[in-house]
Amino acid sequence: MIKKVLKLKSPKFLNLPFYYGIIAATVCIIFRISYISNTVTGVLLIATMSLMILIFCDPNPIFFSIMITLPFLAETYLVYKSKAQFDSYIDLILFYLLMLLLAFFKRFVSKRNLLYSIHMESQKKELELKYAQVSVEIEEQAIEILHQNKRIINIQNQTIISLSNLVENRDIDTGLHVRRTAKYVNIIANKAFEKCLYSQIITPEYIDLITKSAPLHDIGKIVVPDAVLKKPGRLTDEEFEEIKRHTLEGGRIVKEVLGVSNDKEYIQTASDIATYHHEKWNGTGYPKGLKGEEIPLSARIMAIADVFDALVSKRCYKKEMSFEEAVECIKVSSGSHFQPELVEIFLDCQEDFRHVMEKYKD
Repeated sequence: MIKKVLKLKSPKFLNLPFYYGIIAATVCIIFRISYISNTVTGVLLIATMSLMILIFCDPNPIFFSIMITLPFLAETYLVYKSKAQFDSYIDLILFYLLMLLLAFFKRFVSKRNLLYSIHMESQKKELELKYAQVSVEIEEQAIEILHQNKRIINIQNQTIISLSNLVENRDIDTGLHVRRTAKYVNIIANKAFEKCLYSQIITPEYIDLITKSAPLHDIGKIVVPDAVLKKPGRLTDEEFEEIKRHTLEGGRIVKEVLGVSNDKEYIQTASDIATYHHEKWNGTGYPKGLKGEEIPLSARIMAIADVFDALVSKRCYKKEMSFEEAVECIKVSSGSHFQPELVEIFLDCQEDFRHVMEKYKD
């Protein structure tokens, strides 16, 4: 209670400095009464008591004045009673004034420090408020940028699908082929991810990449004449060479059309799919006759999706196969046209293929 009234401040290593001052003052008075003739000793003891209060406490000046006045009055009484010289008495007055000045000075410094602390705390809160406001603004801008990016990506994806559909419509009755093959690619990639096949390559990000790239696999057909694309009969060797051009042209077109994008991985994946989806596992495919794992993984996955959809779809030059017949064709082509591990994955998720085929039927 006393400390609260006097607003004393104690160091962490000393919990009761106030009482040390009381003890020092009491010892000073008793010692001075016991040694009346030794004025110097009294001065030193009063000095000790006063300095202890100043060092260990942050005293209120009025309280400090009372504290050092008590031994001062005792010394005055002893000097008067013993009729001693008043030199020591004058020393006590000067010392008293000095201690009082120190007390006021220390109190002033403490108040100044307190005001400075309050000012700094106020500035800190103001800065925290500004920081919070700036953080909110940045977060809002980030959210807006994210929404804009999503809108741009959606527009880009829709443009790609529309362009792919436009190309496909020159060759088949509807553009659902690009949607189905993208779904098939996604099914195979997800199943491979679950089985940890090519775990260093097939990640959620990779699955998203090849799913978005799949619609561009036949973009190169834009350079193939309608007379060849829509020919109902068997193609001549020259016409087949014309058809084969769509792979290399597809890779070129992808890089030219999407070259302005900063997503280099997407461009490369889409280009690989467009260029190499007609390559075969045994090296008899086109355009470059790549064999086995020389063929990009994305193109190997695309090959199964593309061939399966072609088998179950009606074309101007053929009838569609049943689902079971198409599955059997894929199965017997394992190790020749398609990678065996990917065929196993296809067989494991063939019912998912059936669902997509029926949902997006032409």
